[in-house]
Amino acid sequence: EKPELEPIPNNWSPGGYLSTTTVPKDPWGNDYIYRSPTEDENREYEIITYGADGQEGGENYNADIASYTIGQ
Repeated sequence: EKPELEPIPNNWSPGGYLSTTTVPKDPWGNDYIYRSPTEDENREYEIITYGADGQEGGENYNADIASYTIGQ
């Protein structure tokens, strides 16, 4: 349902934003981790992938990628 209160998205998609009814897997075939609430009171949610090895932590290809670190 389209939001009626500001801010209203300019590119609202009535059918949703995914082309399927299932959430896609991360690039390594693992489930994304969705957390809400988070441990950080400044974030309402976070989406995380644990990288190529599927384990928390790691470096290079095995490093975790989180929605709050993208673009930093």
